[in-house]
Amino acid sequence: MDPYIKDLSFVIQNCEMDNTYKMVWIRSIVETCVLNPDQPVIHFDELSSKIFGYYWNQTIFFDLEQGPM
Repeated sequence: MDPYIKDLSFVIQNCEMDNTYKMVWIRSIVETCVLNPDQPVIHFDELSSKIFGYYWNQTIFFDLEQGPM
């Protein structure tokens, strides 16, 4: 495993979860790097579907209400 993937995996596993958007971004980037290791640039279009999917899953699973009440 490349060092940057190990570093990001460490962040995912060991940091505080006070801001979910950071975890979603990191997880999306790591997944993209693992699936496409020879790709030199990651475009937002690739990440957006993963980011949306992770937010959707956590919103449904934890019955969260996103946005102001």
